Amino acid sequence: MLEEELTTGEKLYLERNRRKLTQKASAKLYDVTLAAYRAWENDQSEGPDVTLEGIETWEHYIILRRRLGCSVPEMAAILGCNPLTLYNWESGKGSLRRLMEYWGHS
Repeated sequence: MLEEELTTGEKLYLERNRRKLTQKASAKLYDVTLAAYRAWENDQSEGPDVTLEGIETWEHYIILRRRLGCSVPEMAAILGCNPLTLYNWESGKGSLRRLMEYWGHS
């Protein structure tokens, strides 16, 4: 998978997503301002070293979507589905078939 190629910002995003935290809560956890945390997550400044214990298949598709620069509603429109459906797929709920087909992984 993509794990070895993740940027620090992508790792921070996945870590935050796994903990179900907002950026504000993550900033507080790291004891930095919200602006500083956002800069880290967007790879605009150097953030802390984050180690992930692997990434799940659905997380792989989250990273691909983010690298494409698409929001959940934009990607849902491309796939012809409801944003909530895409959110569920990207949370490990439901079949990933449509995402796999879109990204050429079928």
